[in-house]
Order: sequence, then structure tokens, then C-alpha cells
Amino acid sequence: MEARKKPPVIIVWEWDWDDGPLATHYLCGDNEIDFGAVWKQIKTLKNHAGRGKLHFIFNPLSRRTTPALIECTPSFIQTFFSAAAKLLDYFADFFLHDSESMRRMWWNLVKHLQKAAVLPHHFWRDDVLCCKHSEDFTDTYEAILVLLNRVILARDPAAKLDLIAHRDLFSPRPSYKVGKFKPGLTHWQQFFLKDSPGFKVAVGERKYVGEPLRIEDKMCERHVPMGALAVVDKHVKRAREIAEEYVQSDPDIQAEEFLQDFDSKSINLHSTTRYISLSGHPTTLQPMHPSRLSQSAPRSYFDGLLDEDLTVARPNLALLDDATGIYMPTSEYEHPQGNGEFRMVTVTTSASKEGEPIEGLTNGLLDDMFDEWA
Repeated sequence: MEARKKPPVIIVWEWDWDDGPLATHYLCGDNEIDFGAVWKQIKTLKNHAGRGKLHFIFNPLSRRTTPALIECTPSFIQTFFSAAAKLLDYFADFFLHDSESMRRMWWNLVKHLQKAAVLPHHFWRDDVLCCKHSEDFTDTYEAILVLLNRVILARDPAAKLDLIAHRDLFSPRPSYKVGKFKPGLTHWQQFFLKDSPGFKVAVGERKYVGEPLRIEDKMCERHVPMGALAVVDKHVKRAREIAEEYVQSDPDIQAEEFLQDFDSKSINLHSTTRYISLSGHPTTLQPMHPSRLSQSAPRSYFDGLLDEDLTVARPNLALLDDATGIYMPTSEYEHPQGNGEFRMVTVTTSASKEGEPIEGLTNGLLDDMFDEWA
């Protein structure tokens, strides 16, 4: 019996656009998508009349405000999951065949679907009102995001990690918040690509160590997260240990002078530092942490271990990470200013040049250095 052939993928393009062709319709067998209709459906979700919300009623007599809940209507829920299904249909059959500009537009729709999913559905909290369908809605929505990631990873050979942020499905409540995670980028790309596209904390909500410096000829700015600080700090300390062993092995070396020179050239992640980058550009490091009041800040909701006794039968990734850490020979990274805040470093690169780039750097030698980071 001859294997059933997959139907051809057909994409209808409209070329009368200044920014290049626009895909208007997608067809693969029974899977048919009208891009304009999906765009409108998802873009209008946030202002849907049936979208649930919390609002506050002010009583002028008691001078108090009382929270009141408006639950999501069946119409909104149906429209929301219908839109999510269209995203699944697109990524399953058409994503790999589409243009880069259209892919970006579909990633933008993923982002808007996630914005529309910010609802009064905090069923794990006892101190806030939430819709009766909160848990069912959240579990279905999170399962869709998990499925989307699996579909993308299966279809796209270049994808190695989840490209859409989601709360672990079996977590009783989220243990962390990723901030303004940008769909389509890996976890590290959120921070390490030019101008940190996944980091959206406003300048006024960033708390710098000392007075923040103004860089007049700024070329780009990246915000290095706490996990990366731990990696860099570990490598700096290891290099320092190797330097100490080296000076001890050779009595002709002036140990104190050698180590002072080493320290002066090491990256200091805990105070404002300026150096010339490998590409020859002046670069400034400024320690910083987002304000706790910022709604866009990545943050952890718990200190220490989430499941110290290892009793959770279906642990999420955060719990597995904790369990692994218990048996690691190294201790938890401790920032010099403490771990109470989400410590970061703002790295600002100037457009001017004060040195020659390292040979081989300009031909893409280090372009993919973070691709394998999980």
C-alpha cells in the first residue's frame, strides 16, 4: 500500500506593499488560514467585551475601594482558543515555508495572544478574586504553549530550546517570572542580542550601583542577567586560581605584581568598570537591579528550595533544578550584594573605536557562542 503523500503547501502572496510581499492565505490540504482574519482576531482579544477583569469600586461613605470581578464570557474563551488553534495550525504546516518578514508577524501574534492571556486567573492565590474557570483555562492555555514549542522544535532544525515562555504545567504556582519574554528568541537571546529585546524594564525602574553613567555615542546596550553573572564570576575565580598556581610554580615571577596586574585586567561585575572590547569598542559595565515594583522585571518568588524534602510527585523544571543542585559539589552562587534582588549588569558599547579588533572576530568567529546555552 502506497504511503499517503502530504498535500502541497500553498501560500498566496500580495505584492502591493512597500515593505515586501504579504502572505494573505495559507493552504495545505484541509488546513486553510486567512492571515488577515487571524491577525484581527488576535489583535482584538485584549479589548474583547467578554474578557475578564478586576476593577475597584470606591465607596465615598467609607472612603474605601472594594475589588469586583467580571468573569470571562464563553464567547471570549471560545475566541481565545480558536485563535490559539490557528497559531498551532500555522506553525505545524507553514512556518518553515514562510518568509522571514511573515514569520516575525506571526511571532508578534504569539506575543499578543500571551498579552490577552493576562487575566484574573490566579487560582493558586487565596488573597485575590479569580474566575471560576481559572484553573481549567490556565492548564489548557499552558498545554497549548507546550505543544507550540514541541511543534516548532520538531519542524525547525535550527531550534534547540523552547522559544515561547510558559509556566510549568504541573507547578502549583509559578516560582519565577521571566519578564517581557519575546517569543521566537531563546532564553539567552532575550538578554544577549542587541539592546536585550526581552528586557523591557524602564530606565526609571532600574536601580544602579552609584550614579548611572550617560554614554553619548551608545551603539548598543545589553542587560546581563544574574545567571550569566554567576557563570562569568565562576570563570574569573577559576582563572585567578590558575594564576595563583602559576606564580607558585615559578620562583622568578614577582607574585604580588603579577596578581595585581591580573586583577586589574579581570572583569569586575560588582562596580562600574570600563574596558576595550574584543571588537575594539569602549565598553562600560554598570551593576544594576530592576525595582521590585516594576511589572516588567524578571524575578524569583521564593528564596531557597521549593521542595526541600523532594516530595512532589510530578516536579517541574524548577524543582528538578533544585534537586540537582542539592547533589552538586558546588554551593549556590551568592552575589556580593546579596541575592535578595535580581542582580544584573548593564553593558553599554560605544560606537567609537579605541583599539583593533581581535583577528578572526569580524568573520563571525564568535557569532554562535551562546547557541548551545540552555
